[in-house]
Order: sequence, then C-alpha cells, then structure tokens
Amino acid sequence: MEDTERCQKHRREPFQPPDQQEYPPVPLVNVDMFEDKDFLVNRLYYAVPSFSKGRLHCLLYYEENTFRKEKNGSLTLVHSEIVEEGSAPCPSPR
Repeated sequence: MEDTERCQKHRREPFQPPDQQEYPPVPLVNVDMFEDKDFLVNRLYYAVPSFSKGRLHCLLYYEENTFRKEKNGSLTLVHSEIVEEGSAPCPSPR
C-alpha cells in the first residue's frame, strides 16, 4: 500500500486551474485537514474570479499536499494534487 493511500478517502480526476495570467488565483485559507504521528495532509484553498455575461463567477479549488513526518521533525512532500471544489456565481451586492 502506498503511503498516501492511507490519507486519501477517494480518487479524484486531475484538475488544471485556469491560466494564472488571465485569472490570477486569490488565496483564501491554509488548513491542516489530517495529522497523525506519521503524516500531515494540508489544503491551500483558492478562488479564481472571472466575469461572464456581465456576472461575476468564482471558481474554487484547492491544492492538497500530503507530507510524511521525518524523525528529525522535518516534513517530506509525498503527494500533491489540485482538486476543483466547484464554481458558482458570486452573490450580487444589495
């Protein structure tokens, strides 16, 4: 069994974020999702705002990184993937 399989609940389709020149991502939050004595799973969430047909839309995605904890206290990256969380129109100000 691969080290990272212990930390993942299910397989996901690969996701490519939009072109960062045209739609720069906005970092939202950096969160530790799981931690035990051997591993740390961290997610960096991003929003990518865009306009379509006069409406603001937000694409949400995260970068999930799995680290193995070394005996000397350092972390070694063992797996990284980008996952689309979803896309939705942003609410209009009232």
